[in-house]
Amino acid sequence: MKRKTILFTLLILFSVLNNTVFAQALSGYVYEQENENPLSGISVYIPELMRGSISNEKGYFEFKNIKAGTYYVQISAVGYSSKTIKSNIPQEEVLNIHLNKSNVTIDEIVVSGARTSRKEETPFQIESISKKEISESGNIGMMDALSERPGIDQISFGSGIGKPVIRGLSFSRIMTIYRGMRFENQQWGEDHGIGLDNNGIDRIEVIKGPASLIYGSGALGGVINLIDEKPAISGKIEGDYTISGYSNSLGLNSSLGIKGTGENGFFWILRKNIQNHADYKSGTGRTIGNSRFSSKNINLDFGIIRNHGSSRFSYTYSGQKPGIISDTEMQESLATSRNDRKMQLPFQNLNDHIFTLQNKLFFKASKLYINLGHHINLREEIETAFDTIDLGLRLSTSSYDIKYLFSPHSKGEYTIGFQGFLQNNKNYEGALDILMPDAWLYDNSIFALVNYDLGKWKIQAGGRYDYRKVIANDKELNGYILPGNPKEGEMNRSFSGFSGSAGLTFIPNKNMYLKGNLSSGFRAPDLAELFSNGEHPGTTRFEKGNENFQREQNLEADLSYHINSSNFSFDVAGFYNYISNYIYFSPTGEQINDLNVWQFQQDNAMLYGGESGFRIHPESLPFLKMKSSFSYVRGKRTSDQSDLPLIPANKFFTEIKLVKDRYKFMETPFLAVRMNNVMAQNRIADDELRTPAYHLLHFSVGANFPLGKFSLNVQLYVHNLLNKTYFDHIALTRPFGIHNMGRNFRLNVGITF
Repeated sequence: MKRKTILFTLLILFSVLNNTVFAQALSGYVYEQENENPLSGISVYIPELMRGSISNEKGYFEFKNIKAGTYYVQISAVGYSSKTIKSNIPQEEVLNIHLNKSNVTIDEIVVSGARTSRKEETPFQIESISKKEISESGNIGMMDALSERPGIDQISFGSGIGKPVIRGLSFSRIMTIYRGMRFENQQWGEDHGIGLDNNGIDRIEVIKGPASLIYGSGALGGVINLIDEKPAISGKIEGDYTISGYSNSLGLNSSLGIKGTGENGFFWILRKNIQNHADYKSGTGRTIGNSRFSSKNINLDFGIIRNHGSSRFSYTYSGQKPGIISDTEMQESLATSRNDRKMQLPFQNLNDHIFTLQNKLFFKASKLYINLGHHINLREEIETAFDTIDLGLRLSTSSYDIKYLFSPHSKGEYTIGFQGFLQNNKNYEGALDILMPDAWLYDNSIFALVNYDLGKWKIQAGGRYDYRKVIANDKELNGYILPGNPKEGEMNRSFSGFSGSAGLTFIPNKNMYLKGNLSSGFRAPDLAELFSNGEHPGTTRFEKGNENFQREQNLEADLSYHINSSNFSFDVAGFYNYISNYIYFSPTGEQINDLNVWQFQQDNAMLYGGESGFRIHPESLPFLKMKSSFSYVRGKRTSDQSDLPLIPANKFFTEIKLVKDRYKFMETPFLAVRMNNVMAQNRIADDELRTPAYHLLHFSVGANFPLGKFSLNVQLYVHNLLNKTYFDHIALTRPFGIHNMGRNFRLNVGITF
């Protein structure tokens, strides 16, 4: 409580001091490149300030009361190339912006930590996926759409659970950032999904490779960063409603959102999403029993935007009920009637309550970010009876994140940050099974980062120190004993370490850049890896941890090259990642109470691979867009060169899309064909099965229909058009002989107002 009081006092103090700095204005005109005609209705947005504007009939836009400083300004419109301009206020004169007719994004903006920059200026690989792109993929879940990107995959369990995999790393090595804070939901388990959807977000940024320097211990493999949606334009109220139907799972997804911003800078956002699915059918036409799931999500945001900064409070409720597919499904199916969507045993009941407060304060040559968060994750696994909880865990996490960015001169920007969290894991009283102990976890860190701009050369380097202490006890747990059975019923471990990163970007001209990055991070073992010692409900496993595990420490080298022109762009990236004390999970061949014993183990490991891709967008055929990508990853234990488990297969992805900004009475009509070509995975761990190659074809078509002040959006997607029967190698249902989903039609109807 004392810590929070100090932070809020500092916030008020800085806010008062900051009001003394004179506010500026930013204005400009937007023109069409070809004929110099002014463009109206163009969206102009300043991400750091969360402020947007629309150009009028003369192409003019204006922002009033802006704090002096340097900001990125995004300019975008349907049918025109998006641009990003770095503006220095008040030195910047009236902007004159010219847009080409194209559907290509130029100078894409990304957020790493608190720093907003162009994508090409960051020395590491960032994949950015907009909410619109996720929707237009036609997939059921957010992770399904992300897994089509190079270097990104998912460990799935039916159609309702998806866990991110980045360059072969997953579980506690991937950190999720939501509402500006780390998202903790017992990510140690194979059958625990990411727990979030795209409701209330603007886009998702995926950092490939170690991001421990900026985000902390646990981001050893990468980061999934969900960026909050933008507030409405000042003085406007905006809304949207979308309903989607799915043929394969007989699913229904309904989403409603409304938001507004007053002239005084006060804004609010309210969103609600509900979806429900029955069991899915594989390509063979077989109904996969208990693959049904349902979820509901509520988002509430409100805050204030001023010239000296902003404050945003958010509350999110997420409730999910995914069924647990049995490992004997192919011998004795749990399938019932085709449209049955009532929960049946076993299933999970998951609830998350997330409270965050994000504050930004702008000074003449510096910025202060203070983020506070509290997250309650309730996890219940129900197997024996509907009124009995077999495994029940309550995870509470209170977090803080403070960053101070300052620019003493035009070439350099420096960041000092403090991050930490206090976490409590508590087993439900009366739960039948205890897999891991009650525990407290303390984590604190400090880091420094420098970004230096030398014209064609961009340099980023920094260091970080983390300290974590875990205190576990079994005093109130019946049927669970800590490893070694300590007399006092308590055991504690401490982990600390340094992370560092140094990266260089060379940009010889606007059409080319080369990146190189060398980074090292560490990860403390999670509770399951240290202290698991019990039956995991919904599986046939007795799971064991190892309280003597050492921290994981890695060293990764990344190199990437990008070239683009008005017609074509090409990317290639490669990485090598050495991880000492790598923790993995494997069967021991033993049994306890007729359950197979699985043990966490530790060995050194190496992962290597890369991604490549190209995009074609010819000026002579502005309606045509084509992109293709390839990703490759290998993972081995260094002791015997055996393959690591859960390494995804190599894959190609290709999309051909025809899109126009207008056609008769339609806006942005499109037609797209997407192809997933996944190679056979024969490099497997001892307990895995080889997986044959497969090829999937997807189709989509859609358009917007203006209806006065409203806009109707209709889209039809067909996933797995040819109804192929296939196995995803890292799907948890693969060992059971259960195929993935067959053909699935999705009809999406939305209206904006």
